[in-house]
This record gives sequence, structure tokens and C-alpha cells, in this order.
Amino acid sequence: MRGIFSVGLGASLAILMAGGCAGENPGGECNSHEATVCELGSVYWQDGCGKREDLIGACDCGCDGAGVDCKTPCECQPQCTSKCCGDNGCGGICQDACAAAGQVCNPASCECQGTCAAATCDDLGKECGQWDDGCGGFLQCGDCAEGVCGADGKCACTQGQKRCQGASYQECQAGVFTELQHCGDEQACLVELGCVDCDPAAGNVCSGGDVHACNPDGTVGGLVETCWTEACVAGSCGDPACPPETMFIYVVDDSYRLLSFNPAGGANEFALIGNLNCPAGPSWPDWGGGGTATPFSMSVDRSGRAWVLYTSGEIFLVSTTDASCQASPYPKGQDGFKLFGMGFVSDEPGSEAEHLFIAGGNVDAQVMGDMAMIDPNTLALTTIGPCPQAEYGPELTGTGKGEWFGYFPGAGSTFVAKLNKLSGQIDNQWPLPGLAGDIRAWAFAHWGGKFYIFVTTYSGSYDSKVLLLDPEDGQTETLLDNLPYIIVGAGVSTCAPYN
Repeated sequence: MRGIFSVGLGASLAILMAGGCAGENPGGECNSHEATVCELGSVYWQDGCGKREDLIGACDCGCDGAGVDCKTPCECQPQCTSKCCGDNGCGGICQDACAAAGQVCNPASCECQGTCAAATCDDLGKECGQWDDGCGGFLQCGDCAEGVCGADGKCACTQGQKRCQGASYQECQAGVFTELQHCGDEQACLVELGCVDCDPAAGNVCSGGDVHACNPDGTVGGLVETCWTEACVAGSCGDPACPPETMFIYVVDDSYRLLSFNPAGGANEFALIGNLNCPAGPSWPDWGGGGTATPFSMSVDRSGRAWVLYTSGEIFLVSTTDASCQASPYPKGQDGFKLFGMGFVSDEPGSEAEHLFIAGGNVDAQVMGDMAMIDPNTLALTTIGPCPQAEYGPELTGTGKGEWFGYFPGAGSTFVAKLNKLSGQIDNQWPLPGLAGDIRAWAFAHWGGKFYIFVTTYSGSYDSKVLLLDPEDGQTETLLDNLPYIIVGAGVSTCAPYN
């Protein structure tokens, strides 16, 4: 699910495209303060490549529908009298008036306060009862599971009694619990064993990304299974239970932003997860001279991890919860596939097994690329056949029903096709209206029986849209337009709804 990223050239923007079955070609400069973007109620400058720069100011009434400026006219009167910060009642925020005086603004009371740091129960050494926090408030340090709370804020205990209090392993000595060990971040506290690396009662454990046994004494035992490119989750490779994060569509834009897109109930909302900081090498030399690599395409596996292909040919495994990434062992340029679109597809309807289907080839192969599939366990690539003929090559998506689809953009001929997993050719297709302007980026995902298309065109200015195709009636509608993102990749797990 891939597209083309934008590149600024002076006061204008050039269109250079190549890669995979259809690609992109970077070049030019990213001029500072080229445009504005409005996010979370504040307006920022952004450069000619769409990267956010310095803050211009906060909005009284939130962002406008285009996401480029404050909403005007303001249809309500901001209520900031006697407030130093917080919600202004109109979708915006009151400016912080406390910082200049060296104070902090309490968003609950909207009053300036001193810089008093309230104490915690740990700071006071209390484990039960109510205590003064030193800043005019009170701490509730809890109740004692056994016995009573003493005047010193400690729970009474019997000699030799052991317990885990958070990360503290304690023993009762002379009527008072005394810490014996403080467990590390990766350790568990067990009453019977103290601080341990794993819980023997829980079975196998993940260590170093692979499955290991847990010894009876709580130490990590021998290797049970190597997970390769699958995530190790709860002591096993992969996560067939489909975690909650597999229920969304995920997208990446040309400014390295990873976002979720929620189509459930017609919400159609984007949410920023974070900025990618993957340690990619330079782009392929025949990709704009081998400059800084950027995201090119992506897909999401059943454990909820994003597989993000960079213009360097490297695939990174990215968390869809915090955007952290790690390099995969995928050999770049395998069998001549330098850049490609991709999508996971279940092997059979309802199967937990899946393969990563790709469409691509040489960097300069705009249309005449090939179809292939990658085994996610061994990363071995198997070529299927040539890409179907079209103006531009496809971005791909798949379902838990074992179906494989491609989106083929074009000015004259644009369509979505159901693809044959044995030949890579078209079994069925749905035409869409042609795209006006130069096609700069495209991405694609199937969710809930419908197709979501993320596309950016350029006709003097960028126009990024989300289109919805309903295969039942063949109708296409625009869900969102004038987006502040140039989306170059989209991914959805085969765990996502397909009806």
C-alpha cells in the first residue's frame, strides 16, 4: 500500500515518478514556510515537503475544515476571563498566562499556582492511610490487605511474612515490612521467589524476541522457538488472538508520520501515533541520486505490527502503538524487487497463516513490474507473474477471507481489481472516476467489505483525499479532502473485519 511523496522545487513543485509497478522520484528542495497546517487547535508553518515547522499561534475555535488555518468566523465567544489556561469553550484553548511569572497553570481550576511539587506516598514512605502532600492536598495511600494501618503509615505484619508491594519484595521484620529486593523493569515480583525474570506458572516467556522456557526458579531457560519476523507475544510467536490494534487501518505519510485511521461506524478519523525514526540507509542510487530514504509502502500483520518499506529497499517492523521500529532481516533487493507495494493476505478464509503479497521491481519500472509473495516466517520471495497492464502499478491489500485486491490509479483509467493469487492477473474489477492532475501518491486498504483509497494529486496545489468504493454497487464517494497529509502507504491486518 504505497504512494509517491512530494518534493518542493523553489516556488513550484515538480512531479517525478518511478518505482515498483508504479513509483515516485524525489528531487529538489524543501523551502521553509511554504504553507501552513492546523493540528490540535494550533497553526504551524510547514515546508515545501509538508514537514511541520514552528508554531504560529493557537486558535480560538479550533482548526478549519481544510486543516490549514484557524476556523473563522468564530461562532461562539471564547471564555477566558479569570482563566490562565485550559478549554475556552469554543474548541480552542486559553493562552497560558502563568509561564511568564514562573508559575504553573492548574487546568482544573484555571488558576496560576506556585511550583510546589506534591509528595507521593513513596516520597513519604507511607503505604496506607491519608497524609498531607505538602502542597495543600491529601494523599490516599491505600488500605492494608492484612492487619491495620499503624501511626507511621505502615501495615502491621507477622514475623517472616513476605509480600510484593509493586516492584518491592519485602519481608516482615520486628512487625514492619522491610525491603529485601527491588525488582527491575523487566522482572516480576513473586511472593514465593522474590524478583524473577519470568513466572514459572505462566509457562514459556519471550526473551530477545524469541520463545524461551521459564525455569522453576524464575530464570529464563533454553530456546523453545525462534520467531524470525513474527512478534513474540505472551510466550509464543505471533498473536492469533488479534489484539485490538489490528482493528484499524494504518497510514504513513511523506513526513514520516504514522497515523491510525478508524472507519468504524463512519468515524473516518485520523489519529497521530508518532514519527518514524527508523535507521534506514540511503535510497537506492537510481532513486533521486541515493539521498535520504523515506517510507515507500507498508502493510500490517496479524500481530498488529506495520511492515514499512523505505526507498533504501529495507523493511522495518514498526509498532502501531508507539511508532518505534526495528530493522527486519529481509534482504533488500531480493530477486530484483527493489521497491514495491504490499499487502498481507490470509492463506485461506479464516486462516491464521498469511503471506505478504507484493507488486514491484526496479526503481524505474513504472508499470511493467512483477507480482510476488513473501513468506513472513522465512522471508523467501516467490515470483507469481507480471503486473496487469494499467497506467500505474497497484497498491495492494488483503483480507482474512483470503482475498487479494489491487488499486490501479490513473488519469483516464482508474480501477480496483480482485487479483488471482496463482497468476497475479485480474479476476474482477470495479472502475473509478479518473484522477485530475498529476498523481503524486496512493495507498489502499480493505476494511469491513469496502475499499478505502488514499490519494494525492497536484494541480498547482496538493489535494489529498480519502475515497470510499463500495463493491456492492460500484459507487465511489469522497470521505475526506484537503488533508494535511501526503499518504504514501497504508496497511490493514487480516484480523480486521472483512464483511
